[in-house]
Amino acid sequence: MAWAGLIRVITTDDGRTLNLHGRQIEAAFPGLRAVSRCIQDHPEGVHDTATEATAAPLVVRLAGEFQDEGASTVLVSCAADPGVAEASRRLRIPVIGAGASTALIAAGLSGKVGVVGISDVVPEAMAAVLGRRLLAYSRPEGVSTTLDLLDPAIKEAVVSAARDVARAGAGVIALACTGYATIGIASLIREATGLHVVDPVMALGLFGYYTAVLEARRP
Repeated sequence: MAWAGLIRVITTDDGRTLNLHGRQIEAAFPGLRAVSRCIQDHPEGVHDTATEATAAPLVVRLAGEFQDEGASTVLVSCAADPGVAEASRRLRIPVIGAGASTALIAAGLSGKVGVVGISDVVPEAMAAVLGRRLLAYSRPEGVSTTLDLLDPAIKEAVVSAARDVARAGAGVIALACTGYATIGIASLIREATGLHVVDPVMALGLFGYYTAVLEARRP
């Protein structure tokens, strides 16, 4: 079976937390196995330019280890795509970030994309892909890191932020943090807004499935 190295950018020693995104990908894309590991020294994940900068070289190093062990592709479960560009230049196998993956799918669904994130601005990896398609951005009140999303009470604020970008005229909503996949918020946003919602872990898995499974089947 083809397998992907899945990099989590939040440091954890909890197996369920570490493997959650990989299990979500495996459930959605049969035939693709995900092996999950996390970078070190990032207990709050990546949520600003400083943490993105410190995470990048750790992602590059871990991606190289996955390549050496025979992974078909490397998936970086972070909407900021830290280290993805550098690792892509260095490695022979595809290195895919959740941010660009999410933006590409959203851009294919609508010319007016609303983004809901956790930082002050849209992650550059997503903004670069969206360009003029980026219509509106919102960060839920009370959210500044992925850990804030683990509070069950925060879901109401997330849905409220999604409604804001929907009212601005968005034709699709892109979630700019893989922590939103952790709490399974996409279906609630879809129900509240009536719009397509691009889940970043599912977007990442789709590109991983293409590179690791579908390309391998080509004659």
